[in-house]
Amino acid sequence: MIPSKPLMMSMRSLMEMLGIKSRQTIYARMRSDPAFPRPVRGTRGARSMWRIAQIERYVESLPEATFAGANCEARSNVEDLL
Repeated sequence: MIPSKPLMMSMRSLMEMLGIKSRQTIYARMRSDPAFPRPVRGTRGARSMWRIAQIERYVESLPEATFAGANCEARSNVEDLL
């Protein structure tokens, strides 16, 4: 049975999904963040691919950004930064 949705994604697809413009940024994230999913290398020198489910779980685990604004419940101390 063939899955209805792809299970793997390429480096290019990963970069597009995360909004990252360079491969070096992906590699730097892998070095600095132990939770960042590692690629799976195919057989016979095939390119590295990432499991979509792992990437989706990683993105879901990231903390939400908070912004200071009229409509935000959690306000940061923007005045302290100025």
